[in-house]
Amino acid sequence: MNFQFAALALNFMFDIFLYAVTLCVFTALLNRIFGKPGPYLKWIQGGLFLAGIFLLILFVLISIQGSRFYELSMAEVPLCLFLLLSYSGSRQKKLFFAFSLFTLTVFYLFCLNDLTNLLHHGLNRYLPFYQIQLFYHIFLWLILFLCQKLSGSFEENIFLPPSLWGFLFGISGALLLIALGFLPLVVSSSIGYNRKMFLHLGLMLLLLGLNYCLFALYKRFYLYGAKAREAALTRQQLEYQEKYYREYLHTTGEIRRLRHDMRNHLRTAAALYAQGKGQELENYLETSQKELTDYENFVMTGNPCLDTVLNLKLQEAKQKNICCLTQLTVPENCVFLDFSDTVTIFGNLLDNAVASSMDFLAPGAPVPEIRLSLIYQEGNLLLHMDNPCRARQKPPYGIGMKNVESRVEKYQGTLVTEIREGRYYTDILLYGS
Repeated sequence: MNFQFAALALNFMFDIFLYAVTLCVFTALLNRIFGKPGPYLKWIQGGLFLAGIFLLILFVLISIQGSRFYELSMAEVPLCLFLLLSYSGSRQKKLFFAFSLFTLTVFYLFCLNDLTNLLHHGLNRYLPFYQIQLFYHIFLWLILFLCQKLSGSFEENIFLPPSLWGFLFGISGALLLIALGFLPLVVSSSIGYNRKMFLHLGLMLLLLGLNYCLFALYKRFYLYGAKAREAALTRQQLEYQEKYYREYLHTTGEIRRLRHDMRNHLRTAAALYAQGKGQELENYLETSQKELTDYENFVMTGNPCLDTVLNLKLQEAKQKNICCLTQLTVPENCVFLDFSDTVTIFGNLLDNAVASSMDFLAPGAPVPEIRLSLIYQEGNLLLHMDNPCRARQKPPYGIGMKNVESRVEKYQGTLVTEIREGRYYTDILLYGS
């Protein structure tokens, strides 16, 4: 009796050890596919570990002598799929990898079952239970390791159209239906038992390989989506640069024209004054002042690139009846950002702020305010901006914010955004070289 209890306890500890290793291997696979997990990973891992212990105890209590085979092993992968709850990513992406890993395990279990049946009936060799368990887990870990190498890193959430997701899910579902539909055909076949097992094993290995091809196919789609997004970002960047260069040349030309005409304005004003034509002089000055006001500068830091971008965007905001409050502490002629990065960061941020503020324009409503502060200190640039926002939760970054994020990374900086008390806050810290 003591010997049976010791053997049972040993098998129990052996199963728990194998399950713990599988949990760690599965976590490493998901880390590579989805990136850094959320803060609740350890709690979910602990809960799944306790769930595995509970299931194992349940299997031991209800098991019948001689009927024990996979038991907890068959539930390990479905349990590990709950780890996906601690990772960020689109719902389609999580469902695809969960379903693909599940079907991969099903095909592998079929293969293992065929091999053990061939050993039993073909060679009359019966492996001890612990050897079956050990072999099962070793090959399962190898399969997951191969998935990890084949899949690569998919940390970024690349948009894939619904048609591609439907194509991937359709192939995975078709493979599973083929495996389940072929099983009764093999069982009812009149050919020899060993030939049945070999035939079924060959089919399962083929389906296993095709399931691996799905991961490679997703990788191709992922890389294609990443290139398409990069092309869209580049296209937007070029459009912004072209727009601001054109506006800059237009504004510069108008200023040169006004400076060129300033001498004539002064001579005309002096002549009207000398002739005592006070009313004509007043009208002339009002006309000249209006002409100059059309090209009013909202900010003047002494940095041509920054002044051009900010003045153009603040002028647009003013035309839409949106108030922009600025606090700029930047040394004159301080070239911290090149023109391209200045356009990308400030252009996208102010475009988003103006678009969000437009939702608050209504007759009799307060004028929406955008607050922008820029501080240059000890070679670092600190940007803060907040604007009214109706959303309660921060939406995912669009193309514009993705472009801003890439420019912030270029300077090894940090980008923090949040929604608090009805306003969208953006804080950026850029480090000097």
